[in-house]
Amino acid sequence: MNLLFVVPCYFPATRFGGPVRSVHALAKGLHALGDRVSVYTTNSDGPRDLPCRLGEPTSMDGVSVTYFQVEKPRGYFRSPALDAALGRDVARFDLVYAPWIYAHTTQAAARRALASRIPFVVSPRGMLDRDSIRRKGRWRKTAFLATLGRRALAGAEAIHFTSAGERENCVKRFPVERSFVAPNGVDVDELASGATPPHEPVVLFLGRLSAIKGLDLIAAAWPRVLAAVPGAKLVLAGPDDEGLAAGMRSAFAASGTAASVTWTGLVDAQRRNALLARAAVLLNPSYLESFGMSIVEAMACGKPVVVTDRVNIAPDIAAAGAGLVCPCDPGEIAQAVVRLLSDSSLAGTMGAAGRALVDREYAIGPAARRVHDAFASIVARRGGVR
Repeated sequence: MNLLFVVPCYFPATRFGGPVRSVHALAKGLHALGDRVSVYTTNSDGPRDLPCRLGEPTSMDGVSVTYFQVEKPRGYFRSPALDAALGRDVARFDLVYAPWIYAHTTQAAARRALASRIPFVVSPRGMLDRDSIRRKGRWRKTAFLATLGRRALAGAEAIHFTSAGERENCVKRFPVERSFVAPNGVDVDELASGATPPHEPVVLFLGRLSAIKGLDLIAAAWPRVLAAVPGAKLVLAGPDDEGLAAGMRSAFAASGTAASVTWTGLVDAQRRNALLARAAVLLNPSYLESFGMSIVEAMACGKPVVVTDRVNIAPDIAAAGAGLVCPCDPGEIAQAVVRLLSDSSLAGTMGAAGRALVDREYAIGPAARRVHDAFASIVARRGGVR
């Protein structure tokens, strides 16, 4: 199949978190299965532009990536140049795939694909979660879905959810035949260097420093962890786009735990692997997590995880015995972290179970195969590959 991904941001703009990594992994996985994958995206890297060529394809792991200039409003990823390219090129593809909802790129892709009668698939990546909408920008998002976003969702041939929990918590209901579940995949070989036993009690948080990630829970739980395991270290790795670090630093200082906390900022793949290798436990206490790429990356490295029951893949983690699942409560989170730091046998068993879970469900091979099969079914329904 000849597939076009239309995304608001792409590598190396990893400040936007898991979706950038997971979408590229999917593109690579589909390429490995024999599909031709092209990506149209903007050159946005948050407040800055990526240093990349514009309007010319660049090969990245077998995937053809073309960047277009982002315009104001940058947060909406508006790109008239990308829209014009879609108008020129979209008819030569068998299927258009758009991860994201609240972005000009998705709306432009929907309009151009529908006009050319090309099947179109949307992947909301947690952006249609009812709790997420309730928590932040409720009226703005509701209005968007009723107006600009309505065409994309109504015209999509299918909605791709990355977990059963994401589909269950979706603010909109779609017929079974118009949705499918296929998890994000990780490149296990790329992460293999992180699969080493830890030598110190390091707890790692890996992701954007965002309120929805439960940073207040970390700040409240950490003094309890340190009281039980005095030598423990906390590493917070991720960009502070919401300006939350200052408040957290104050909280750690007030509790007398600041010296045990390390802040890395945004990390690249090499630094991420080094942090995972050093970690004893991966902590993700999110109030909402549609999937959780860093969680799966940690499991791929044989690391036990502590997650909240708001993480959509938490039932899979619990069933596999790959980590401990807690409510959004600082005391219970601290207790779970301490348990793993204090019991190396349990931590090793859960780490091994996590790696087996990734090999079975979340490695890019099986994950990409599910998406490929769903796409192939859609294309066949619409007349087959041209």
